[in-house]
Amino acid sequence: MLLQLVVVQACQSTPHVQDQASIRTIDHQRIQHIELLRPNTVLFLASVRGGLAWRGAFTGAVADVLRAADGATDISAMFDNAARVLLGNADCKRIHQLPELRKTTRKLLILPPTSGNYYSIHSFA
Repeated sequence: MLLQLVVVQACQSTPHVQDQASIRTIDHQRIQHIELLRPNTVLFLASVRGGLAWRGAFTGAVADVLRAADGATDISAMFDNAARVLLGNADCKRIHQLPELRKTTRKLLILPPTSGNYYSIHSFA
C-alpha cells in the first residue's frame, strides 16, 4: 500500500518579510477558507483563519514529526508536537502564530514507522 501525505502552506497574503509594518497591510477580504467535505481527512493549517504564519516554521516542524513516526503515535499527537515547536520560535511568538488541526476521522490515524524509504519529505518554498 502506498501512502502519500501532502502538507501545504499556501495562500500567503504578504511576502516573507521581517518588517512588522508590512504585515499589517494584509487584505483580509481575500483570505479563503477550507471546508472538509470528505470523511477520513486530516488537515494541518499553519495558522488559524486571519492569522499569520512564519513561512516554513510549521511545515518544517511537521516534516520533523513525520520523520520521527514510530507506529504508535496518532496524527493528532503528531500535530500537537509540531505545534509545540512554534512555542519556542521567537518569530512565531511575535506574530502570535496559532496552528490549527481539522479532521473528519472516526478512528485514530497512526502512521507506520519511517524506517527505510517509506517517506520522502520535500519542501518547496
